[in-house]
Amino acid sequence: MAPKKSKPTNDPWDVALIEAKAPDPKSVTEARTVLAKGDFGKVEPRADGKGWWTVCKGMTGTYEVSVKRGPRGGLESHCTCPSRKKPCKHALALLL
Repeated sequence: MAPKKSKPTNDPWDVALIEAKAPDPKSVTEARTVLAKGDFGKVEPRADGKGWWTVCKGMTGTYEVSVKRGPRGGLESHCTCPSRKKPCKHALALLL
């Protein structure tokens, strides 16, 4: 019997799709570390109702992090941290 293939999903909040957006595997590991440390403040809906917003304690300060559905159903993220990676570990953590 052939192994079952998982059905592709169009859900932008799907963990596999979120992890696929990471710039590298290390970013996913770091995002999970951010989650485990509990560095996020209260996660709140964005004013436009299309995603989430929070503050996150980071190594060099407190960052504003937001994620939302993009115009074509994908995900968009923004973080005020100094990371050059897009999405950064804070945005990935909020997505996860």
